[in-house]
Amino acid sequence: MKQNNPADVHRFLNVMFVALLFAPMLGMMAGIGTSTPEAFREIENREPASFPNTEWTWSGMAALPEALDRWFSDGFGFRSFLIDLNGRLDVQVLKVSPDPERVVLGRQGWMFLGDLHERVFSKHTGQAAVSEVAIRRFAEDRRMEKEWLQRLYVEYVVVITPDKHTIYPEYLPEWVRSPRPSEAADRAVELLETIGVSTIDLRPALRTAKKDYGDFLYHKTDTHWTELGAYVAYEHAMKGMEPLLGPLKRLEMKNFMVRDYDFGGDLSTMARVDPYVHDHNVFMTYEQNLNTVSACEVSEKTPLKLLWEDSRRNVPRNANVEIINPNGFNDFRVLFMRDSFLTRLTHLFDQSFQQCVYTDETYEQGLPMKDMVTRYRPDIVVFQLAERKIPEYRPKTDARKASSSDLGP
Repeated sequence: MKQNNPADVHRFLNVMFVALLFAPMLGMMAGIGTSTPEAFREIENREPASFPNTEWTWSGMAALPEALDRWFSDGFGFRSFLIDLNGRLDVQVLKVSPDPERVVLGRQGWMFLGDLHERVFSKHTGQAAVSEVAIRRFAEDRRMEKEWLQRLYVEYVVVITPDKHTIYPEYLPEWVRSPRPSEAADRAVELLETIGVSTIDLRPALRTAKKDYGDFLYHKTDTHWTELGAYVAYEHAMKGMEPLLGPLKRLEMKNFMVRDYDFGGDLSTMARVDPYVHDHNVFMTYEQNLNTVSACEVSEKTPLKLLWEDSRRNVPRNANVEIINPNGFNDFRVLFMRDSFLTRLTHLFDQSFQQCVYTDETYEQGLPMKDMVTRYRPDIVVFQLAERKIPEYRPKTDARKASSSDLGP
């Protein structure tokens, strides 16, 4: 039997080591295994670092190594494969999150946003210090918006949407001893009600619905609610607007169906295990037929650009869209200042009102409230915000000045 030459084995191992060591650089140079900018944005929720355009100054040269490191880290060859492999090993073998600042692994396959997103996890474990000054500033900004809109005879309501941490604390990791709702959100709701700003807090409605619908209000591997959770939020929001607009007709749920599927949501994408997880989705049917609506781009150009005609299509967060539905149940024009939680409700509101306009003022493409109100003259402005974003929310509009003068001692 022929024996392997130890020198040949060592030589082979050395070659393999060098090949693996240089594979990311060679792959980057050859364009092998690199992500397109579009794919990078979808997974990372940010722009990839570009090759540094260095100024030949002392400060520019000092910053060059860090800039090169960011560029290489975002674009080396086989990056997606290697990061996906690392994520799968961490989640499925070691049972830990590959990036706990972005995604925290809970019990029974549930995932939760980490502290990279407005310190959300610490807010729900009592570890985040809550600034009373910041909360008062948040409430004062809402009061000033309300008073400005009142002068234009426009109604105003603040809608607080619950974090998944609030509705399903039992699936947080075992090391979380005392999960709780966000104290900042609790205090903000209290202040808003004290100063007379109409507020719809959806957290109690979702907690009550959980008694009937169990785990099917939110996705296990996504930040957001299912269609069923969205419907519960929609129903409660419509009821909450009635003191301002009068009786409102709304969609009535006929039935819902739960289906399992073999891919995950945004949290599993951030953890790089999207193809390897299981989750549930809920499909809704309604008593009324859904009307086809026209979606147009928010623009000063005429004629308006038609984006789609559909009855169930939702408006994505990064789009500024005007929805026109002549057969909408209620003859009102509604401006939604929203975040991603409203996405699954948009087709429900589109059936309920004859004109809906959507924008996210904090998003890169979002438009300021004052510009939108001046352009569309809505009957009501709905300011919707996720629980975790209180009090960090900062609008683009510069005209408002924070003051706590009317918020009491």
